[in-house]
Amino acid sequence: MGIRPELHATPTGDGRYVFRPACYTLSKDEKRVFCQFLNDLKVPDGYSSNISRCVSLAECKISGMKCHDCHVLLHRYLPLAIRGLLNKVACEALLELCTYLRELCAKVLHFDDLERLEKSIPVTLCKLEKIFPPSIFDIMVHLTIHLASEAKVAGPVQFRWMYFVERYLRRLKSYVRNKARPEGSIAEAYIVQECMHFCSRYLHGTETRLNRAGRNDGRNGVRSHSRLQVFSQVGESLIGNKYEELSLTEWAKARMYVLQNCDEITEFVDMHKEKLREKDPRNVEGRHRDEFYEWFKTHVNQLHDEGSQMVNDELWNLAKGPDIRVHRHMSFLINGWRFNTKDRDLQLKTQNSGIFVKGDVNAGNLDYFGVLTDIIQLYYQGQNTVILFKADWWDVHHKSGFKIDKFGFPMVNVTRKLKTNEPYVLASQAGQVYYVKDIKEPNWQVVVKTKPRDLYDLPKNDEPCQENEDFGFTPHESTAEDDNDVMISLDRSDLEPATVEGNSSNIDVMGVEEDETDCDEDSFINDDDD
Repeated sequence: MGIRPELHATPTGDGRYVFRPACYTLSKDEKRVFCQFLNDLKVPDGYSSNISRCVSLAECKISGMKCHDCHVLLHRYLPLAIRGLLNKVACEALLELCTYLRELCAKVLHFDDLERLEKSIPVTLCKLEKIFPPSIFDIMVHLTIHLASEAKVAGPVQFRWMYFVERYLRRLKSYVRNKARPEGSIAEAYIVQECMHFCSRYLHGTETRLNRAGRNDGRNGVRSHSRLQVFSQVGESLIGNKYEELSLTEWAKARMYVLQNCDEITEFVDMHKEKLREKDPRNVEGRHRDEFYEWFKTHVNQLHDEGSQMVNDELWNLAKGPDIRVHRHMSFLINGWRFNTKDRDLQLKTQNSGIFVKGDVNAGNLDYFGVLTDIIQLYYQGQNTVILFKADWWDVHHKSGFKIDKFGFPMVNVTRKLKTNEPYVLASQAGQVYYVKDIKEPNWQVVVKTKPRDLYDLPKNDEPCQENEDFGFTPHESTAEDDNDVMISLDRSDLEPATVEGNSSNIDVMGVEEDETDCDEDSFINDDDD
C-alpha cells in the first residue's frame, strides 16, 4: 500500500527480514509491568471483579475475561496503566477513546456533552488511524462514531445494554433440572418463583429477595432522629466492636472536631470569638480551639438552668461532651460506601481504606486525601452517637506531595503526610477513593474517586449534571491543523528489531509471519474462554 515505509520488512540479504517495532509495541519487560499492574490492582468492594485472576505473570498474558471485565479494563484500568508505557501521542489517542466510551456510560447524559462527544470522536479515530495499522479498523471500530448520536435518541446506555439480560438468562439456565426437557424445567421453575413472590408480599417484616437491602446499604445500623446534624448519621458497623478508652489528647481532638462541624452552634462560636477579640485580638483562632469547649459547656448549662429557648435537650447533651470510652470498628457502611481500616484492607483483595473530604473555603476548597486508620463511635447522653473517621492525610499543599500529571490525573506522594492536629472527620463527610501505584514513580499514587453504586443524587435544579466518577483525564480540543503539525514517530528506536526467516512471498502486508515469527505479540491478550 506504500504507507508507513519505516515499518516495512527490510531484507538482510541472507534470507531474513528485519521488522522495526511500532510505537505501540510493548517490550517483554513492559508487558510484565502491565500484567504486574493489573495483578496488584485493588479496587473498592463492588467496583469490579478481581481482574488479577485473569492475569498470568509467568506468560505475560491476560485471559478468561468476562464482558464486564473488558468494560472496566477499557474504561478505568487501561488509561491508568498505559500512561507510563506508551509515548505521549499514542497514549493521548487511546485515552481519548477510553474517555469517550466512559462518558457515554454515565448515569445521566447531558445533551451538550453528547454533542461534544459527537464532534470529538472523528478526530480521535483519525489520531488512532495515524498510529495503528489499517487492519485494526474494521467495522466495529468505526461504529463508535455513531454511539453518541444513538445516545441522543435512545438515552443512557444503562437501559439498553445486555448485562441485566445476560444475568436473567443465567438465572433461567439455572432452572434447568432435566436437560432432556429444558423448556419445561424453566416454565415450572418460573411458576414456582412467581408463587413465592406472591406469598412473600403477605410476610410483613420478613426479608425476601424483593425487599432485601443492598450490599452496602448501611441503613440497618446506627440510626438517629435527632435534630442536630452531627447526631443524625446513618450507618452500620460490620466488623470489630472493641470497647476502649481514648487518651485525653485524642478525646479532646475528637470532641472539638464534633463541635466545629455542628452547624447548629455557629451562633455560640461567633459569640465566643467576639469575647476573645474584646480581651485580646491576637491569636483568636488558637485560643478559641483551646477554650471553646469549657466556655460552651458552662454557657449552655447556664442557659439550660435559666430555661432559655436557645437550648434544647440535644444541644445540652452535646455541650456535656462525649464519654471517653468509645467503640472501635474495623469496617463501617455509610452513604452507600463500605469503609475499612488500613489494617483490615491488608487481609482483603479489595481496597476500601481510601477516603477524601472537601476542604472549606479558608483552605481553598482543596480535596484532602488520606488512608483510614481508625473508626470510633462516640457516645453522648440521650443515646446520641457520632461516628468519626481517623486517617493519615497526604500533603496536598505542596508540589512535592500533590500534583496533576501531564494527562490530568491527580497524584499524591505517599511518603509525605500532612502535619495536622485534626486527624478526624465525620463519617458523613467522607467520600471514597482508591489509589493506584504509578508505574514509573513508586512513591506516587494516582487518586481515583468513586461514587456509591446504589446511590443516586437527584439534582436540585432542572439541569442534570454528569453523574460519573471524576477520572482526571480531560481530552483537549484539537483541530485538523494542529494534528498536521504533530510529527508522529511510528517506530521505537529503544527496542531491538524482530528478525524472521522467509522470502517476500510468505511475508504478509503487516510485516509479520504468523507461523514462524519469534515474537508472540498476538497472544498478549487472549479473550478465549478456553
